[in-house]
Amino acid sequence: MQITKEIVECAGLWLAEGDKKCNNEINFSNNEFSLIKFFDKNVRELFKDYQFNVRIYIYTPNEKIIHIPIKNCKINR
Repeated sequence: MQITKEIVECAGLWLAEGDKKCNNEINFSNNEFSLIKFFDKNVRELFKDYQFNVRIYIYTPNEKIIHIPIKNCKINR
C-alpha cells in the first residue's frame, strides 16, 4: 500500500475528530459535509478490497431531517 497525501489527511482528521474506543471501527465526528465526503471517499478507496458497512449517525436538537450527500450507507437518526 502506498501512503498518499489523502490517506495522511484522513489520518489527521481521524486523530482530531475521531474515536478509538471501539474495536474494528473507524469513527469520524464532524458536521462539515466537504470533510465527511472527503473522509468517506478516501476510506472507501483505502478499504476497497474488504467488506465493511458505512453508518452515519445524525443528531439534531429538533430532529430536523438533514440530507446526507453520501450513497450506500445506513443512516441512523
